[in-house]
Amino acid sequence: MKYKLLLCTLVLATFFAQAQSVQQQIDSLMQLAEKSNDSAKLRIYNRVSFYYIFNDKPKAKELLKKGLRLSKERNVPFSETEITNTYGILMDVSGKADSARIYFEKALDLSNARKYDNIKVMAINNLGMYHWNRGEYDAALDYFFEALAFNRKNDNL
Repeated sequence: MKYKLLLCTLVLATFFAQAQSVQQQIDSLMQLAEKSNDSAKLRIYNRVSFYYIFNDKPKAKELLKKGLRLSKERNVPFSETEITNTYGILMDVSGKADSARIYFEKALDLSNARKYDNIKVMAINNLGMYHWNRGEYDAALDYFFEALAFNRKNDNL
């Protein structure tokens, strides 16, 4: 019994130490973002938002909206495209599938127009996941194979 209690205490202490460590890293990134140029700031916003999507959805939404606004105001098209795709992920994880599809399609349109191939593949794959989650497996596979073919063509595999 003593050993179980000790083991449980060690596991909980490790968990809380890791949680604090992650939050400290995020706090450090956000401090760095405030001192960075627009492009770096927006990349940090996108990365931190992705973490928050799975840990604090309201914070993710707030930071993504801030990033979208800033990317448009400061004319940083790569960040606008990337954050649009990430906003779609937030919508998907929040159970708003139709909104997610709209953001994934917008990210795909933006990435095609701006020739951001890495975001294009992510948006295509996300559209595949949208259809997969709806049980539309043939449509999903079409998107997945499109992303795979694009990656093969561009030696990304």
